[in-house]
Amino acid sequence: MNGAEPKTHWYREPWVWLIIAIPAVAVVFGLYMLQFSIRTFDGLVVDDYYRRGKAINHVLVRDMAAARYGLASEFRFDYRKNTVAMTLSAKSLRVWPAQITLSFLHPTRSGEDRRVELNRTPAGDYFALLPRLHPGRWHVQIESDDWRMVGTLRVPEDAAFTLRSAYTADPEGAG
Repeated sequence: MNGAEPKTHWYREPWVWLIIAIPAVAVVFGLYMLQFSIRTFDGLVVDDYYRRGKAINHVLVRDMAAARYGLASEFRFDYRKNTVAMTLSAKSLRVWPAQITLSFLHPTRSGEDRRVELNRTPAGDYFALLPRLHPGRWHVQIESDDWRMVGTLRVPEDAAFTLRSAYTADPEGAG
């Protein structure tokens, strides 16, 4: 030999593999993100936002009605048996509803929201099977035809939970 360096094959050079690895990793990550975006649902922006904005006043009236009735509810969650029991108390509610809608609203993903009907028992409490909830923070809403109460729940830390109206009771209905 005349002193020249020995020729190496391209596949034995580490810099070649580094140059190939960068776009390969980008392609794999891009396919993963595509698969992730197809599997998860973020919810949609509503196109009737004006009508929904006007409906907020109706919702606030229901919140104020809960305060006027002096409503308070105490929940007992049994995450092992997947049951929820609720005791409802009121200062001036005349007719107790046979069913109350209990909604578990996920803070960021509307596709995870759960709704269950609490049925009144002969003892006067309300009972239902608990839907499967992922651990974390949930917004809780109970409602009847003319009133509504909202709060926040941590699953599975909160086994007992009290919910009261967010408004102070005002006889004129102005929160």
